[in-house]
Amino acid sequence: MKKLYIYLTKIVFGSKRMIVTIILFIIWFTVNGYFLKRMFRNINDDRLNVVLKSPVIYIHDKVFNPSFSVLLLFPLFILLVDLITNLLLKTAIVSRYKDLKLWWKVYYISILSLTLIYVGILNVLLIILVFLAGLKSKIDYSFLIYFFTSIYFQINGFVIIANIFTSVKIITKNQIYSFLITSTIFILMHYIFYYMILIGKNAQSFEMYMFLNSKSNLINYIWFIALLFLSNITAKKLLNESDLI
Repeated sequence: MKKLYIYLTKIVFGSKRMIVTIILFIIWFTVNGYFLKRMFRNINDDRLNVVLKSPVIYIHDKVFNPSFSVLLLFPLFILLVDLITNLLLKTAIVSRYKDLKLWWKVYYISILSLTLIYVGILNVLLIILVFLAGLKSKIDYSFLIYFFTSIYFQINGFVIIANIFTSVKIITKNQIYSFLITSTIFILMHYIFYYMILIGKNAQSFEMYMFLNSKSNLINYIWFIALLFLSNITAKKLLNESDLI
Protein backbone atom coordinates (compact mmCIF):
# COMPACT_ATOMS: atom_id res chain seq x y z
CA MET A 1 0.00 0.00 0.00
CA LYS A 2 2.81 2.41 0.89
CA LYS A 3 4.54 1.79 -2.45
CA LEU A 4 1.27 2.46 -4.31
CA TYR A 5 0.72 5.72 -2.41
CA ILE A 6 4.28 6.88 -3.19
CA TYR A 7 3.80 5.93 -6.85
CA LEU A 8 0.52 7.90 -7.01
CA THR A 9 2.20 10.93 -5.43
CA LYS A 10 4.97 10.86 -8.04
CA ILE A 11 2.45 10.50 -10.87
CA VAL A 12 0.39 13.51 -9.76
CA PHE A 13 3.06 15.95 -8.59
CA GLY A 14 5.44 15.15 -11.42
CA SER A 15 2.76 15.39 -14.11
CA LYS A 16 2.42 17.95 -16.90
CA ARG A 17 -1.09 18.65 -15.56
CA MET A 18 0.33 19.84 -12.25
CA ILE A 19 2.91 22.02 -14.00
CA VAL A 20 0.23 23.59 -16.23
CA THR A 21 -2.01 24.09 -13.18
CA ILE A 22 0.71 25.98 -11.27
CA ILE A 23 1.53 28.11 -14.34
CA LEU A 24 -2.16 29.05 -14.79
CA PHE A 25 -2.42 29.92 -11.07
CA ILE A 26 0.62 32.19 -11.30
CA ILE A 27 -0.79 33.93 -14.40
CA TRP A 28 -4.18 34.45 -12.70
CA PHE A 29 -2.67 35.85 -9.50
CA THR A 30 -0.21 38.04 -11.45
CA VAL A 31 -2.99 39.59 -13.56
CA ASN A 32 -5.12 40.19 -10.46
CA GLY A 33 -2.12 41.60 -8.61
CA TYR A 34 -1.46 44.10 -11.40
CA PHE A 35 -5.00 45.49 -11.44
CA LEU A 36 -5.44 45.41 -7.66
CA LYS A 37 -2.19 47.26 -7.11
CA ARG A 38 -3.31 49.93 -9.59
CA MET A 39 -6.63 50.23 -7.78
CA PHE A 40 -5.08 50.52 -4.32
CA ARG A 41 -2.53 53.03 -5.59
CA ASN A 42 -5.40 55.44 -6.35
CA ILE A 43 -6.90 55.10 -2.86
CA ASN A 44 -4.98 56.60 0.04
CA ASP A 45 -4.78 54.74 3.35
CA ASP A 46 -7.40 56.91 5.09
CA ARG A 47 -9.98 56.26 2.38
CA LEU A 48 -9.08 52.60 2.00
CA ASN A 49 -10.86 51.45 5.15
CA VAL A 50 -13.90 53.52 4.17
CA VAL A 51 -14.11 52.21 0.61
CA LEU A 52 -13.41 48.62 1.65
CA LYS A 53 -14.31 47.16 5.04
CA SER A 54 -11.31 44.83 4.78
CA PRO A 55 -8.93 45.24 1.81
CA VAL A 56 -7.34 41.80 2.31
CA ILE A 57 -10.74 40.06 2.44
CA TYR A 58 -11.64 42.01 -0.72
CA ILE A 59 -8.55 40.54 -2.43
CA HIS A 60 -9.53 37.03 -1.24
CA ASP A 61 -13.05 37.38 -2.66
CA LYS A 62 -11.82 39.01 -5.86
CA VAL A 63 -9.28 36.27 -6.60
CA PHE A 64 -11.51 33.36 -5.54
CA ASN A 65 -14.61 34.60 -7.33
CA PRO A 66 -17.30 32.03 -8.26
CA SER A 67 -16.72 32.15 -12.03
CA PHE A 68 -12.99 31.52 -11.64
CA SER A 69 -13.74 28.62 -9.30
CA VAL A 70 -16.09 26.68 -11.59
CA LEU A 71 -14.38 27.51 -14.90
CA LEU A 72 -10.77 26.94 -13.87
CA LEU A 73 -10.16 25.78 -10.28
CA PHE A 74 -12.62 22.88 -10.32
CA PRO A 75 -11.73 21.49 -13.79
CA LEU A 76 -7.98 21.65 -13.05
CA PHE A 77 -8.49 19.84 -9.76
CA ILE A 78 -10.65 17.18 -11.44
CA LEU A 79 -7.91 16.58 -14.02
CA LEU A 80 -5.45 15.93 -11.18
CA VAL A 81 -7.88 13.60 -9.39
CA ASP A 82 -8.25 11.79 -12.71
CA LEU A 83 -4.57 10.81 -12.53
CA ILE A 84 -5.20 9.10 -9.19
CA THR A 85 -8.38 7.31 -10.24
CA ASN A 86 -6.85 6.19 -13.55
CA LEU A 87 -4.68 3.82 -11.53
CA LEU A 88 -6.86 3.07 -8.52
CA LEU A 89 -9.96 2.18 -10.54
CA LYS A 90 -8.22 -0.41 -12.67
CA THR A 91 -9.84 -3.81 -12.15
CA ALA A 92 -6.42 -5.36 -11.48
CA ILE A 93 -5.82 -2.89 -8.64
CA VAL A 94 -9.29 -2.97 -7.05
CA SER A 95 -9.53 -6.78 -7.16
CA ARG A 96 -6.18 -7.02 -5.39
CA TYR A 97 -7.82 -5.65 -2.23
CA LYS A 98 -9.91 -8.32 -0.56
CA ASP A 99 -10.80 -5.71 2.03
CA LEU A 100 -11.92 -2.53 0.26
CA LYS A 101 -11.20 -0.55 3.44
CA LEU A 102 -7.53 -0.66 2.45
CA TRP A 103 -8.40 0.57 -1.06
CA TRP A 104 -10.36 3.49 0.37
CA LYS A 105 -7.48 4.27 2.73
CA VAL A 106 -5.11 4.63 -0.23
CA TYR A 107 -7.75 6.65 -2.10
CA TYR A 108 -8.37 9.11 0.71
CA ILE A 109 -4.71 9.52 1.63
CA SER A 110 -4.00 10.32 -2.03
CA ILE A 111 -6.99 12.67 -2.44
CA LEU A 112 -6.33 14.45 0.85
CA SER A 113 -2.63 14.89 0.00
CA LEU A 114 -3.57 16.36 -3.38
CA THR A 115 -6.21 18.61 -1.81
CA LEU A 116 -3.85 19.96 0.87
CA ILE A 117 -1.18 20.75 -1.74
CA TYR A 118 -3.73 22.31 -4.10
CA VAL A 119 -5.31 24.47 -1.40
CA GLY A 120 -1.85 25.28 -0.02
CA ILE A 121 -0.59 26.58 -3.38
CA LEU A 122 -3.71 28.72 -3.85
CA ASN A 123 -3.54 30.32 -0.42
CA VAL A 124 0.23 30.86 -0.42
CA LEU A 125 -0.20 32.74 -3.70
CA LEU A 126 -3.02 34.74 -2.06
CA ILE A 127 -0.79 35.80 0.86
CA ILE A 128 2.02 36.71 -1.55
CA LEU A 129 -0.48 38.83 -3.49
CA VAL A 130 -1.55 40.63 -0.28
CA PHE A 131 2.11 41.41 0.53
CA LEU A 132 2.85 42.61 -3.01
CA ALA A 133 -0.22 44.86 -2.86
CA GLY A 134 1.37 46.53 0.18
CA LEU A 135 -1.38 45.37 2.55
CA LYS A 136 0.72 43.43 5.06
CA SER A 137 -0.38 45.82 7.82
CA LYS A 138 -4.04 45.10 7.01
CA ILE A 139 -3.74 41.42 7.98
CA ASP A 140 -5.56 41.37 11.30
CA TYR A 141 -7.32 38.91 13.61
CA SER A 142 -10.62 39.08 11.71
CA PHE A 143 -8.88 38.30 8.41
CA LEU A 144 -7.03 35.32 9.91
CA ILE A 145 -10.33 33.85 11.14
CA TYR A 146 -11.82 34.43 7.68
CA PHE A 147 -8.72 32.98 6.02
CA PHE A 148 -8.61 29.72 8.01
CA THR A 149 -12.38 29.29 7.80
CA SER A 150 -12.05 29.59 4.03
CA ILE A 151 -9.29 26.94 4.00
CA TYR A 152 -11.53 24.58 6.01
CA PHE A 153 -14.34 24.92 3.45
CA GLN A 154 -11.92 24.65 0.53
CA ILE A 155 -10.50 21.35 1.79
CA ASN A 156 -13.96 19.89 2.38
CA GLY A 157 -15.20 21.21 -0.96
CA PHE A 158 -12.40 19.74 -3.02
CA VAL A 159 -12.76 16.33 -1.33
CA ILE A 160 -16.49 16.43 -2.16
CA ILE A 161 -15.64 17.26 -5.80
CA ALA A 162 -13.17 14.35 -5.87
CA ASN A 163 -15.82 11.97 -4.51
CA ILE A 164 -18.40 13.15 -7.07
CA PHE A 165 -15.92 12.75 -9.92
CA THR A 166 -14.92 9.27 -8.68
CA SER A 167 -18.59 8.25 -8.47
CA VAL A 168 -19.24 9.42 -12.03
CA LYS A 169 -16.12 7.64 -13.25
CA ILE A 170 -17.18 4.36 -11.59
CA ILE A 171 -20.49 4.64 -13.48
CA THR A 172 -19.19 5.76 -16.89
CA LYS A 173 -15.80 4.00 -16.82
CA ASN A 174 -14.62 6.81 -19.11
CA GLN A 175 -12.30 9.61 -18.00
CA ILE A 176 -13.42 12.11 -20.67
CA TYR A 177 -17.14 11.65 -19.99
CA SER A 178 -16.48 11.76 -16.24
CA PHE A 179 -14.55 15.01 -16.54
CA LEU A 180 -17.18 16.65 -18.76
CA ILE A 181 -20.14 15.49 -16.65
CA THR A 182 -18.62 16.55 -13.32
CA SER A 183 -17.40 19.92 -14.62
CA THR A 184 -20.75 20.58 -16.31
CA ILE A 185 -22.65 19.86 -13.08
CA PHE A 186 -20.79 22.62 -11.23
CA ILE A 187 -20.90 25.07 -14.15
CA LEU A 188 -24.67 24.60 -14.57
CA MET A 189 -25.22 24.98 -10.81
CA HIS A 190 -23.16 28.18 -10.89
CA TYR A 191 -25.21 29.81 -13.65
CA ILE A 192 -28.56 28.60 -12.28
CA PHE A 193 -27.79 30.15 -8.89
CA TYR A 194 -26.35 33.25 -10.56
CA TYR A 195 -29.64 33.72 -12.46
CA MET A 196 -31.59 33.27 -9.23
CA ILE A 197 -29.51 36.00 -7.59
CA LEU A 198 -30.16 38.30 -10.58
CA ILE A 199 -33.91 37.94 -10.18
CA GLY A 200 -33.64 38.77 -6.47
CA LYS A 201 -33.59 35.33 -4.89
CA ASN A 202 -31.36 34.68 -1.88
CA ALA A 203 -29.46 31.78 -3.47
CA GLN A 204 -25.88 30.71 -2.81
CA SER A 205 -24.08 28.13 -4.95
CA PHE A 206 -21.63 25.45 -3.82
CA GLU A 207 -18.50 27.41 -4.79
CA MET A 208 -19.80 30.55 -3.04
CA TYR A 209 -20.04 28.65 0.23
CA MET A 210 -16.70 26.98 -0.43
CA PHE A 211 -14.78 30.24 -0.90
CA LEU A 212 -16.87 32.29 1.55
CA ASN A 213 -18.36 34.45 -1.20
CA SER A 214 -21.44 34.29 1.02
CA LYS A 215 -21.81 34.64 4.78
CA SER A 216 -20.71 31.55 6.69
CA ASN A 217 -22.78 30.25 9.57
CA LEU A 218 -23.53 26.99 11.38
CA ILE A 219 -25.81 25.82 8.55
CA ASN A 220 -22.87 26.04 6.12
CA TYR A 221 -20.75 23.77 8.32
CA ILE A 222 -23.57 21.24 8.71
CA TRP A 223 -24.35 21.33 4.97
CA PHE A 224 -20.74 20.71 3.95
CA ILE A 225 -20.31 17.86 6.45
CA ALA A 226 -23.54 16.32 5.14
CA LEU A 227 -22.33 16.66 1.52
CA LEU A 228 -18.98 15.12 2.44
CA PHE A 229 -20.69 12.19 4.16
CA LEU A 230 -23.21 11.70 1.32
CA SER A 231 -20.55 11.84 -1.43
CA ASN A 232 -18.43 9.35 0.49
CA ILE A 233 -21.31 6.89 1.01
CA THR A 234 -22.37 7.20 -2.64
CA ALA A 235 -18.87 6.51 -3.99
CA LYS A 236 -18.45 3.48 -1.71
CA LYS A 237 -21.84 2.06 -2.65
CA LEU A 238 -21.16 2.48 -6.38
CA LEU A 239 -17.76 0.80 -6.10
CA ASN A 240 -19.18 -2.12 -4.09
CA GLU A 241 -21.84 -2.68 -6.76
CA SER A 242 -19.54 -2.23 -9.75
CA ASP A 243 -17.88 -4.95 -11.82
CA LEU A 244 -14.45 -3.66 -10.84
CA ILE A 245 -14.35 -5.95 -7.82
